[in-house]
Amino acid sequence: MVSANNGALVIKMNWREIMIGGLSLPFELYFQPTRFRKRVHALAPELDEDYNLWQARKYWKEPTFRQGIIALTLQALIALIWAPLITIALSLMGVEIDVIGVAFGVAFGVAFGVAGGVAGGVAFGVAYGVAVGVAFGVAGGVAFGVTGGVAFGVAGGVAYGVAFGVAGGVAYGVAVGVAGGVAVGVAGGVAVGVAAGVVATVTVTHLWLYSFWFMLHNLQTFWVQLRPRAIHSLWRWHPTRLDETILLPLWGLDHLLSTYFQHDPERGKMALDEIAAHPTQNRAVWRAWVLIAENQAKRAQTVETIAAFRRELTWLSPETPVVKRDKNALLHLRDISQEVDAALQSDSALNRVNRFMQALKTIKATGLQVGRFNPVVSQWYEIIIQALVEARREQQRLEPIPNPYVSDGKPLRPNQRVDEDQVFKGRESLFRQIESVTDGQGKTFLLIGQRRSGKTSALLHLPRRLGSRIVAAFVDMQKVANGEDTRAILQKIGETVFDEARRYHQVYLPPLTIENDPYNDLDQWLNYLEKTIPYHLLICFDEFEAIQQAIDNGRLDRRFLSFLRNTLQHRRKVTILLSGVAEIDELPDAWANALINTVKLRISFLEHADTVEL
Repeated sequence: MVSANNGALVIKMNWREIMIGGLSLPFELYFQPTRFRKRVHALAPELDEDYNLWQARKYWKEPTFRQGIIALTLQALIALIWAPLITIALSLMGVEIDVIGVAFGVAFGVAFGVAGGVAGGVAFGVAYGVAVGVAFGVAGGVAFGVTGGVAFGVAGGVAYGVAFGVAGGVAYGVAVGVAGGVAVGVAGGVAVGVAAGVVATVTVTHLWLYSFWFMLHNLQTFWVQLRPRAIHSLWRWHPTRLDETILLPLWGLDHLLSTYFQHDPERGKMALDEIAAHPTQNRAVWRAWVLIAENQAKRAQTVETIAAFRRELTWLSPETPVVKRDKNALLHLRDISQEVDAALQSDSALNRVNRFMQALKTIKATGLQVGRFNPVVSQWYEIIIQALVEARREQQRLEPIPNPYVSDGKPLRPNQRVDEDQVFKGRESLFRQIESVTDGQGKTFLLIGQRRSGKTSALLHLPRRLGSRIVAAFVDMQKVANGEDTRAILQKIGETVFDEARRYHQVYLPPLTIENDPYNDLDQWLNYLEKTIPYHLLICFDEFEAIQQAIDNGRLDRRFLSFLRNTLQHRRKVTILLSGVAEIDELPDAWANALINTVKLRISFLEHADTVEL
């Protein structure tokens, strides 16, 4: 506590906290060094975590910082006093401990504390103090020897380490401890030196405690199976919360975390986040998420719960370190859930039928390639089949056959008319050709057709007709190319792609931000998309002749054609489709150079079968 007395600052120390902190400091440093580092770093959060007091000298004028360092030093001194007392008491009780060996280890810990800061001094104090204290002198009661060695070595390192630095490297302390043991072996005997090195390594890595932690973990897991409601009170004493250094895996930790989440999602999520930050046990978190997703998928027994399932996979991304087969299976389930959700959100009975059919198509494409999720896929298939039957009945009741003809020449847009899916017919071969963008071969599509032949309508229906792995974005260049300059035009293209993906695919892409070179920023944005999104992006430039008009008018520079060429040659998850009435040879020569290996598509009259159906 800090108060003012006649203009002078008076520091009032909380001695109770200092005493308790001094008694617990060796154990905190041994079992939870990260918490100790955060506590010290909180005194000067603007500095790096590994700051030393010389770097923090300007903060010494601040009462809070000065009080924290003084309190930490007093705690270290208290630890330095009580640790030798325990060692002497154990010696009087008949436990043979080489006090001189321990003190020798402490001296080395202090020396490295001066040079390397608190964490370095602590690590070496632990490694060398315990190694010498145990290897040279413990005839009985190894646990007591370890306690005394740890307390004495840690306290010695801290007492002087705090005064000269706050910086880290426990691994460095371990290595030096082993090296010190070997060095002693040279002077005092190979067997003794090796013993000291081994003991130091085992102690600093906490391997000597693993059996205890493993037994405690299994007892807690067994008790939770009998009484799931006890998991919250038991979790407070789980080994991962008590010890940051458990090198060997705790088998079954993923099941315990999954059980916790199922019993109490809010607290279970907090436990998952906590273990995700654990330096050695964090891999269990991702296995736990797969178990949680599997249980959630099994409980999805209505179309509503299937549609909601994709919202439970916010933790899943292409970079998530999950077994590849499980990751692919969950991505397939997310696609199915997205199709079902789109069906339930549809304002058209016909569209609802189409979306349920697309969900079934996705399931059939998945087959039995989802391993442990095969029962889930089979269960969902039966549920969606029944929903499709109901949707078709609803369609027959609500949507009588309308007049299918539209003569105004405007494009047929999705979600604008109850009957527009009946109006738009055919073009299946066109959709199949465009869907080939995912075959891994770099290409650019050029869709040519007379005006009012259906080009724009076909492009607007791509989100419905292509697979769920393709995100189609429609860009009307007659509107976009009216921008003031290149920066404005490229920014509008990025905004349009973002809006199209969100509106028609429920895919949230990162927005494009143009700050410096617009083409470089656009290129970096596409690079990021290719690395992060699990989809193929198809950008459709309708009325592409407007690009040449913008170039001629000086609103867009010719580098845009180089952008098209670069996308064609180097990108495998981004494809360009140009739609218009002009042939390439009707445009300047630069277009022919940009659109190499272009797949030309033509749109004309409907095929005979489509005409009969219409």
